[in-house]
Amino acid sequence: MTKRSRAWVRAAVGLALAGAGRPAAAGPAEAPAASEVESPAPAPPPNEPVGLSPRPGRILPKTAPAPPLAPPAGSPPASPVTAEFEYAEQWREGPFRVILLYGGVTIATNGHLLQADHVVGWAGAGAEAGDAPAADLDVVRRIDQIYAEGNVRLQREGRGTLMADRVFLDLRRNEGIFVEFRARTREPRTNQAIVIRAAEARQVSEDFFVAEHASITTCTYGTPHYDIVVRRLEFSRHPDAPGGLLAMQDLVPRINGVPLGYWPFFTYDLGEAFPLRRIAGGNTSRFGPTVLTRWGLPIQTEETGPDGQPRRDRHGRPVRTKWGEVLLDLDFRNERGWGTGIDLRYDVADSYQGFLDTYYLKDRGRNLDNDFDADLEAASPLRHDNRGRAHVFHRHRLDANWRLDVEGNYISDRDFLLEFFPREEREEKAPESYLSLRGLYDNWGVSLLERNTLNDWQEQVEYTPQAAAAGIAQALWPSVLPDLYYFVTAQADEVRWHRDFEAPPPPGPDDRIWRFDSTHEIWHPLRLGPLHLAPFVGARWSVFQETLADAGTQDRFVGYAGGRAEMQAQGIYRFDWDLAGMHDLRHVLSGEVRYTQNYACTVPSDELIPYDTVETADRFEEITFRLNQHFQTRVGPEGHREIVDFLQVYAALEMYPDRERDTTDARPQNSLSPFHWITLPPDPDGSTYSERRFSNLFLMAELTPRSRLSFRVDEEYSTRDRRPEVTGFTAQANLLDGMRVSAGYYMAHNVTETLRVTAYLQPTPRLNLYAQYAFDLYVREVTGRRFAAQWDLHDAYLEVWANFDPYRDEKQFLVGVSPKFGRGRSLFPHEKQTKTELPLTTEAGPDAGR
Repeated sequence: MTKRSRAWVRAAVGLALAGAGRPAAAGPAEAPAASEVESPAPAPPPNEPVGLSPRPGRILPKTAPAPPLAPPAGSPPASPVTAEFEYAEQWREGPFRVILLYGGVTIATNGHLLQADHVVGWAGAGAEAGDAPAADLDVVRRIDQIYAEGNVRLQREGRGTLMADRVFLDLRRNEGIFVEFRARTREPRTNQAIVIRAAEARQVSEDFFVAEHASITTCTYGTPHYDIVVRRLEFSRHPDAPGGLLAMQDLVPRINGVPLGYWPFFTYDLGEAFPLRRIAGGNTSRFGPTVLTRWGLPIQTEETGPDGQPRRDRHGRPVRTKWGEVLLDLDFRNERGWGTGIDLRYDVADSYQGFLDTYYLKDRGRNLDNDFDADLEAASPLRHDNRGRAHVFHRHRLDANWRLDVEGNYISDRDFLLEFFPREEREEKAPESYLSLRGLYDNWGVSLLERNTLNDWQEQVEYTPQAAAAGIAQALWPSVLPDLYYFVTAQADEVRWHRDFEAPPPPGPDDRIWRFDSTHEIWHPLRLGPLHLAPFVGARWSVFQETLADAGTQDRFVGYAGGRAEMQAQGIYRFDWDLAGMHDLRHVLSGEVRYTQNYACTVPSDELIPYDTVETADRFEEITFRLNQHFQTRVGPEGHREIVDFLQVYAALEMYPDRERDTTDARPQNSLSPFHWITLPPDPDGSTYSERRFSNLFLMAELTPRSRLSFRVDEEYSTRDRRPEVTGFTAQANLLDGMRVSAGYYMAHNVTETLRVTAYLQPTPRLNLYAQYAFDLYVREVTGRRFAAQWDLHDAYLEVWANFDPYRDEKQFLVGVSPKFGRGRSLFPHEKQTKTELPLTTEAGPDAGR
């Protein structure tokens, strides 16, 4: 090699070390000491072992075994070295032999891969005797130190990929300097990409890297859409964190380069799930400045193989199965204080499942400047500032036929859910705490129940305990009348009222009694041509420890009988409408008339202590009429068409033969078995019931073609006043791809008349917009305005919620992020969601999914 070439090598290495904050070096002897070096970089492996095809200048491996590139002392023999390049030179320089490779250099050995435009290597002991030809593989095998530049790429099996513009490596001491450093690795559990960038990075040891003024992101674009800038980043591996541990100081998250906040320190184990599930912040008129966060980690167990040994993946890591997760809510509301909750979810297939939901808030008190809070405080003053809930549920599958359920639900006060979790208050069942054992034996179903109430503000019936059984319908006389069926139920329990602490004393002599109740029914299905008949007769026998009128034991007999007649007709018609994708038409018409009468009741319901539906049985009589029409068609390509319902029309009405007895007061029996579900509404004053022959007429029509338009109409028509009592209408139009508009109308006579319009727009594949406007025509007031935007950031959702809710006197604006790889749940509706009213009310946003 010429003196000019050797001078270029010295200058390039000196420039690399100087750019890394080190004095220029004339050779490898001046490599930085371990105590002065810091560096980062993670890493899973190249996808496949690298195979090199011969081309001019390739150094072919010798057959004799040789140590790998920079073998540590005492390491076992490894695979041979292969290298390819366009040109190579080598020369002696003191005790070292120097080799220069350039022109698309690739060196591979023992799961390692180095690629660069130019590479300079120094070989130490064993390479100093005599001159060697330019393509001597022994020199490459003995390289101790490397300088590489130009699109440098380092891959190590199981450790990921490091990239830089210039690199200097001391292979004996596992130290190095990287200029314009970029590292790409994958989170082992989810295979999620992680990209780290830094102007300078240092490798301190084989498993420890440090970078100053770096950025980290899961966005793989050259200019990331989002990242976290850190003052100092450290990456290390050790036995407790085989996936790698990231430690970061002075974090500033950014979106498109715009800073969003600051956090002083964060540590993350790449072998574990990312803990952040959701974070949102903003301002509400009720709570003031608000920050809502949810964190979580999975619960995993190591899988074992048939031999009982732990299963491992291709990198030697244990294979784990997720069977649960632990969640942490950490929230701040400026007006109300800090709130926190610990949740647990678990599900072990074919064995048990359950959850735990907790939340605690040291309440600073309601905001009396807010009308909603002021009215709530006037009606129900806060009893204490320690507020929260604890809800636990566990289901244990004892075997295929038996299961054990345990549930406990404590809520500190009656208004806690209404104030902080209104969606749960509105949609979930009433709180209850119980122990239940259920099972099947032959054709019998049996259950044992113990239900108690934990909340002093709640009124609820307690069963202490209850045993019940039900015999599934079976042939009563198979040899003579095989179609004569018998059905029986029975229950025995001790019941008591758990009263609200503010409630008056119980109505009866004692609020705890025992009772027994049984039902026996025989029915016989018949068919007369197209008419299906099902006459039935039954009896209900009950025993009560005491009644309102008598402290002694009282039995009760209820006799009932009736029948059902049903007929169905259909017609098929040739029909083709290519624009709507409809082919052929089937019309299915079914009608039903049902007569039921409780003809005897030895103890009227108003003489019994009211606990539940057992005491509401009484004399009653009704005739039910139902008409149902289905229109079906075939959709899909020729040869693969399926039958779907595209139009349904339904009508139901009840008639009361003894209207003076059965329609002049509230009759719970009206909607209890064996009667139909329709109930009678009160008069406009809300307390009296006028005599009437017929119930309201219930009508429903729903059009659901597989096209761009669908609608549904629900009508409750008053046969007494001859006017609509309740009307509901919803329509949805898919105007364009990514654009959907829906409208809803709801009217309750003399109560409300609301119009709601909802629009969904997807202007780009990664941007979703949602808006909803509601107006009450009855009082001529806006009842709600909601807006949401969602931006898909590849690995997370950035979401914005804005909401105005006059009922709660609340204006809300929140911005949130939900990482996908952290199992964060987006609350924005997807395009395929068909509901017209979407959960973006005041309680929606980050607070709603709790």
